[in-house]
Formats: sequence, C-alpha cells, structure tokens
Amino acid sequence: MIFRPASGLRAAAAALACGGAMALAHAAPVVVDPDAFAPGTDLSNAFAGITLSAVGLGFGGGPAIFAVDSLSQPAEPFTASTGRLVFGTSAPTFPHLFREPSFHALRVDFAAPTDAVWIDFISNDSADTGFLQAFDAADNLLGTYTTASLTANQFETMSLSFGSASIAYILASGLDSASSGGLDHLRYNDDGTVPEPAALLLVGTALLALRLSRRPAR
Repeated sequence: MIFRPASGLRAAAAALACGGAMALAHAAPVVVDPDAFAPGTDLSNAFAGITLSAVGLGFGGGPAIFAVDSLSQPAEPFTASTGRLVFGTSAPTFPHLFREPSFHALRVDFAAPTDAVWIDFISNDSADTGFLQAFDAADNLLGTYTTASLTANQFETMSLSFGSASIAYILASGLDSASSGGLDHLRYNDDGTVPEPAALLLVGTALLALRLSRRPAR
C-alpha cells in the first residue's frame, strides 16, 4: 500500500501546530486574589512573581498589603468583585480603601516584566472613579486606564496591555480625592508560565503529523 498524504492533511497539521504555538504563547493569566487567604494575612510577598505594597499612605498604616474583609468595615463597607476579601492596608480607619495615586495607592512590582495586567476597582459610594497606571523599569509611564464613574458596589475591570513585556510595575487607586474605592482580583500575563500539558501535546501531535505528511511515498 502506498500512503500519499493529501494536501489537506498538511494544511490541517500546520493549523494544529499554529494553534498549539498560540496556546503556548497565550497561557491563562496568573490570578492574584485575596480570597485565597484568611482575613488579615500579609499578602506583600505571598504570591510568587510579584510584590505588593501601599504607597502614599494618606490613610495611615504601613506599606504592607493585607487580605481585608470589605464588608466587615464599620466605615463605608462595600462588596468585593470576587468573594469577600480585597487588597487592603493597616490603615486604622479605612484599611479597605485606596484613593488618588499620591495619597493612597496599591503598587504591584513584577519580578519579570509583563505585557498585560487587569485589576478590579470597586466603588464604595455614589460616585467613584478608578485609575490604573503602568510603568517600565525606568519609571516611564506606559499608559493609563480610567473607569467610568461607578456607584456603590459597582466595579469595573481596569486593564492595560502592550505588544511586549514592558510593564515593570503598576499603581492602582482612585482617580482623585473624591474617589475612594476597593481593589480586587489582580491578573497578569506571565511569560515564564510553564506550558500546560494539553498545549504541549497539541504541538507534538501537529509536528508529528507534519513530519509524516512530508515523507516520500513508497
């Protein structure tokens, strides 16, 4: 029997290889969520690949970031975008709130630069606006994201993405002195993520099919 692979097989194999490569290149974002820990846990260095800190400290407290129950706060409680816990600080009155960048903001430093980041901003009253900034390793501002004006317990996912892994750190906060809100459910792309087994299997199968399709007929 002579095996003569059809051109369609080659095309299908090439498509599989391309799809597998894309699956490897676009692994699922890394999820950083306070709900993975107990309330009060110090999250500053709890996640591999990133460091969390508070800057400005206008509400008081220190630079450490904690998992804070947003609904248990006596002053201006709100509902988290996922679960119940949000990123917070040791501020005595408003540990669950962040305001304008220079006053009280969340900083996230990435061990390796990333090309995309997402984080939820939650309003705690009738009108709050979230603000996200991304910087490179030389402290150059790469871009910003501003949410719509949100009402109590509404949230919007703030996101920034670029064509290359250039984001060294981000600042997330409210837009101005009139916008205090919560931050929850951080996600980012990790270029160093180990490929999923299914993606590796897909690429391997496609490459084998391509090799068989190019063998000369006997």
